[in-house]
Amino acid sequence: MLNDEATCMDEMLQDGVLAKTVPAQRRYMRYKEASTYYGVGVSKMVEMAREARAVRKVGKLTLVNLDVMNRYLESFDEKGERQDV
Repeated sequence: MLNDEATCMDEMLQDGVLAKTVPAQRRYMRYKEASTYYGVGVSKMVEMAREARAVRKVGKLTLVNLDVMNRYLESFDEKGERQDV
């Protein structure tokens, strides 16, 4: 990620706004970024990402795989019940 993109992302997170479109090359986010993107709290994001098995660790850095999270969220029906995938 370029420094300009990181600065822009930080500014959007500070303002509490994050565009719902993620550049195609952006497959991973930190918990805080992902929680803003999905509109949930950080602790709920951690819970969901772990349940979805979307967590990737690189040293001390923890990332959420957006592709895995999207498939996980798509597996729920309108009633909030998980469908067999």
